[in-house]
Amino acid sequence: MKSFFSLKMPRIFEQPLAEGKKILAAKDIGAIVASPYMTLVLLCLMLTPLALLGGYYYHKYCELVHLEERIDALELKAKKTLLARTRAAAFIKQLQEADPHSIKNTLNAMTLLQKEQHYLKFLCGTEILKWSPSLAERRAVLIHKNHIEFYEISKKEMQGLEETLYGLRNPVQLDGEDVNNLLERVERFPEKKPQSMLQSFTLNTKHLSKEYHVFECDFKLLQRTLKES
Repeated sequence: MKSFFSLKMPRIFEQPLAEGKKILAAKDIGAIVASPYMTLVLLCLMLTPLALLGGYYYHKYCELVHLEERIDALELKAKKTLLARTRAAAFIKQLQEADPHSIKNTLNAMTLLQKEQHYLKFLCGTEILKWSPSLAERRAVLIHKNHIEFYEISKKEMQGLEETLYGLRNPVQLDGEDVNNLLERVERFPEKKPQSMLQSFTLNTKHLSKEYHVFECDFKLLQRTLKES
């Protein structure tokens, strides 16, 4: 006798059960597809290739920007190097053509306090004041002693250049026009001069009367020339 549990179910009952499973499976799939989470997953799957492609091109864009920045930096460095070499060549050419004594001779030749000297000359030429000892003494000081005269303080050699520091033997008296003229000659005149600059430049006001004053000036002059071979 066969067991109850081993008996086969009649086909009339198996068909509705299979159809029910199919209907249930179809409903489950539709529910899953209609789920917002599933929509988000599908959207992510669709956008992933675009995101990867966008990341790739963004990386290439960053590399291109970095390359352009490097090229710009190298171009700027090249321009600066060229400018520095051009200036160095012009500087060497200036020193080659320069007269090492030109700036000293130019400053030595300056006539200081010209207005006062003309005024004293006029006063000493009058009958009343021509015998005035104070006017004559002041005029003699301006003519014979009040001029720029240098002496060498130190000299050293560095990188093919010779650097010499000069000082004034005695302070000189100047007016405002003389100060401007002095600075102009050191900085710009003459063209073919060694590289020169003023150091320790001092101006002190000296009152000669209530209405008239001059500047007592002392300075040092630094000069660079090419080392003599």
